[in-house]
Amino acid sequence: MLQENIITCVLEKENMDWGSEISRNAVSKAFKITSEKMENWDCNNEKDENSLIRNLLKNEMVVALSSDFEKLRFLRNDLNHGGYLTDVNRQAKSSLSILDKFEKIYSEIKNYLK
Repeated sequence: MLQENIITCVLEKENMDWGSEISRNAVSKAFKITSEKMENWDCNNEKDENSLIRNLLKNEMVVALSSDFEKLRFLRNDLNHGGYLTDVNRQAKSSLSILDKFEKIYSEIKNYLK
């Protein structure tokens, strides 16, 4: 839910339709591109989508929260698969639970939003 709320905040700030699946996917892609510092990216030659993402890459929240958003993406995937997907997840369970990871990310995001 935190990921979805962040996407909604970005779209609100950009005065865009936060109910549009295309817009929501574009924000998610902008977070991924920013987090992974992807210089050469393209959305299957979809000019409208590329233009939308290009604008979102300049968004203050996308820039500031990209790392945390991507951590949430992995955490969400872990949660959906019960934390059993990778060796890293199994090893991490001894020191941090999924909830502990979420609370840390949430705290970082909350500090930014203040």
